[in-house]
Amino acid sequence: MGEINRFTVPFWKKILSHLIEFPLETISGQNDLPLTVCLHKGRFQLYSDQAIYSWDDLYSQFRDVFIHLSPEIKDKKEVLLLGLGLGSIPYLLEKNMGVDAYYTAIEIDENIIYLAEKYTLQYLNSGISTVQADALAFPFYTEEKFDLICFDVFNDNKTPLDFFSTDYFEALKECLEPNGLLLFNVLRAQQPPIENILSVFPSAVPFTSNENDVWIARHV
Repeated sequence: MGEINRFTVPFWKKILSHLIEFPLETISGQNDLPLTVCLHKGRFQLYSDQAIYSWDDLYSQFRDVFIHLSPEIKDKKEVLLLGLGLGSIPYLLEKNMGVDAYYTAIEIDENIIYLAEKYTLQYLNSGISTVQADALAFPFYTEEKFDLICFDVFNDNKTPLDFFSTDYFEALKECLEPNGLLLFNVLRAQQPPIENILSVFPSAVPFTSNENDVWIARHV
């Protein structure tokens, strides 16, 4: 696994990647799930057999909701990432939305942290602290407060059901500053018990992007 500079990928390969994808490396993720990084449509993409985990500025779930929430999103200074992927969320916020923020990224899989550092994070100007920790446990013990929390935790194409408990949503609320924003990404086909979010954030609403719903919840 050699070093790669995203700014020196051959131009011809970027162009050709709009027609065919170029696999770059495959790793074993959590629960031995194979995860592949490829160059596709000129961007770095991380995917499993059934889900796309990250895709630079083409990661449409968060790209679309960030655009929908602009200019509110541009005022966020302290951002918590629950689930990291290749780092599409800070990439989008910095490169597309012009957000100047500090990021705390919680990711349980050390191999994903390695890939994010290799392909994305080292090329961003934003300050980012990556922490290998369980995103399920972190909100219960941290004393930090955040302006924005982006939840993007998947095991292949499913989010473990423990993340949908009322207690978990309460813990997320405690992590938010007043007027802080939670963006909670779920795959609609999973049909998870997302209604529990409404007992903690009564005004939460889903924002639909392709096959996903990103629930928008505010700490008011």
